[in-house]
Amino acid sequence: MPTIKNHNSTVSIDPSSGQVVNWSKNGVNFLYQGSSVRRSGIPILFPFANPLRNNTLKYSGEQMPQHGFGRDVAWEFEQINDKKAIMKLASSALTEDLQHKYPFQFEATIKIDISDAKSSSTLAYILEIENIGDVDLPIAPGIHPYFPLSHKLKPDLKIVQDEEVLDISAINWEQEMDGNFYEFKNTQVSLENFDLTISCNNPDLYKLVLWSQTPAKDDSDFICLEQFTRDTNGINDNPILVQQGKVWCCGITYEVALHSA
Repeated sequence: MPTIKNHNSTVSIDPSSGQVVNWSKNGVNFLYQGSSVRRSGIPILFPFANPLRNNTLKYSGEQMPQHGFGRDVAWEFEQINDKKAIMKLASSALTEDLQHKYPFQFEATIKIDISDAKSSSTLAYILEIENIGDVDLPIAPGIHPYFPLSHKLKPDLKIVQDEEVLDISAINWEQEMDGNFYEFKNTQVSLENFDLTISCNNPDLYKLVLWSQTPAKDDSDFICLEQFTRDTNGINDNPILVQQGKVWCCGITYEVALHSA
């Protein structure tokens, strides 16, 4: 699997799904490694996140699966070197069936950049979506990172946003969940081996979604702290509309500080 490295920080990327699969430093994995690639790393949710009402995209009247197709298709490396990777997905590369279901022309780009300090590591994730068609391009993307966290420690999870503790007391970690929606602000959380800070440069990414599973499933020792641009069914109800020839861009920064030994 292609890898980029900056000193002691390493990131592995799977172009078959446009996905950051692993990110580590000094033997510490910052992303959960699950029973499948889909249950690992940072999947891309494109052109929308979460399920659609009746699983139907209103623009085509066709059914589409939860989270769209971005994580299910191959992306092409435009650049990869020691510290940076750039992947692209063009609508022209989709199957005829997908082009029919999502009848818009676009070029999507994921840029991954890592930096390394003595006891910390930073992953910069940039998503750019260009409208190369002749009508407005509706999108409602999201990012779906998995972070390692033992199931038994989830009730003690503390999330701080702009110096205020987020109230997640209503979550029952022993029940299956669809995802708990909160307002996204700069977020800090302490996990088992590192402290994590998440920040974003685009107010469109205004939803924080918490999701996990119970030990009844194959994977449970993780917490997803997802960044969404819209609520469920947002691409139908309230899409981001990218005008012809324009580029929508958002950058998310994940910074970890290792716990001292």
